[in-house]
Amino acid sequence: ILCTYPLFMLLTPFVICLYYIRCYYFLLILRIVITWLPNVSYYDDPFYTLVRVTDPWLTAFRRVVPPIFGLDLSVLISFVIIQVIMDIAHHLAYGIT
Repeated sequence: ILCTYPLFMLLTPFVICLYYIRCYYFLLILRIVITWLPNVSYYDDPFYTLVRVTDPWLTAFRRVVPPIFGLDLSVLISFVIIQVIMDIAHHLAYGIT
C-alpha cells in the first residue's frame, strides 16, 4: 500500500518529526548503556557530544523529579514522554490507530 503513494505524500512533516524523535530515542538508549560501563570517560569526544545532545532533555526532568534513593527517574519519565510523542506523531503521520 505504501508503494502506491507519491514520495511527497510520504515525507510529511509528521513523518520527518517521527524519524528525528526515533533517532533521539536511540541516542538516549545509547547514553544509558554507556553510563553502565565503568571505564568510559564522558569528557572524551564521542561521548561528550552524546552527553551534550541528550543532557538538555534529561535536565528538564531532573528539575521536576529528584533522584529517589540515588536512582535517577528522569530517564524513565523521558522515555515515557518520548513514547507518547512518537505515538501521536505516528498517528498523525499515517492515520493508523
